[in-house]
Amino acid sequence: MPELLLPLVWLVLLSAATSRCLARPSALSAVTTVVAAAVWLLVNGPVEGPVLLVVTPSHGLTVADLLSAVAFLAALRAYRRVRT
Repeated sequence: MPELLLPLVWLVLLSAATSRCLARPSALSAVTTVVAAAVWLLVNGPVEGPVLLVVTPSHGLTVADLLSAVAFLAALRAYRRVRT
């Protein structure tokens, strides 16, 4: 169970940051979402899920990695809305 604590905490933070970024777009929410998504890619190992795309024999795209992709898209959307 202790090995799941850090990924689960970051999953909650990533979800909260992405939700805030979508609900009230701002530069700060976009930056927070990008940071949370980047950290998520580093700590999501214990909860990754199945590999969807093999990049190299030791690396691939997993289900958990898609959460970061969605978060990056939300941050990009927020950044664009703030700039206009």
